[in-house]
Amino acid sequence: MTLGLSERSLAGLLFLATTVSVGGATRDLLAEDPSSENTHVVMASDVQWQSLNPNRGDAAPKAGTL
Repeated sequence: MTLGLSERSLAGLLFLATTVSVGGATRDLLAEDPSSENTHVVMASDVQWQSLNPNRGDAAPKAGTL
């Protein structure tokens, strides 16, 4: 199936509109100050690791408690 010129134009406009709307949302997220009170940096050495399934022994996946 070949697209006609008008179908290609519509597809291009939809792509452009999607890209612009997603770009705007990303810009809003990045505008937040990363040093706000809600941001905490935890060193990997300070993470307390525990087994998600202790019955599997050493093969159990681990989860970090922050």
